[in-house]
Amino acid sequence: MTNLLIGFLVGGILCFIIGWLLGSRRRPVAPADNRLEEELRQQVAQRETQLAQLRSQLADATTARAASEAKQAAAEKLLAEQRVVHEKALAETKELQSKALTDLRDTFKALSADTLKQSAPEFLRLAEQSFG
Repeated sequence: MTNLLIGFLVGGILCFIIGWLLGSRRRPVAPADNRLEEELRQQVAQRETQLAQLRSQLADATTARAASEAKQAAAEKLLAEQRVVHEKALAETKELQSKALTDLRDTFKALSADTLKQSAPEFLRLAEQSFG
């Protein structure tokens, strides 16, 4: 009977030790560990929010850049068209100016010839009077 009592006692002690070891492994998380975990979760959430904001800003900047590039291309095209129109108008103006200058020369020649025709007889008459 003592052997049986000793066996129960040793078995009970062994069960207690095994139960205590298994229980210590499944210990509930300490409050400090919970606070640390919660703080880390909050930091991760903040970083995700910041990342979403930065992605949104990047998308906005990309859209604005594309719009600016399109406007620049349109402005360059308009400038090229206006340059062509300006060069054409300048060439036409130079041509008209040249034609006007030619017309003025011809008109001056005709007027001076008419004036010379009209004044030549009078000049000859005055010259004859002066020599006579």
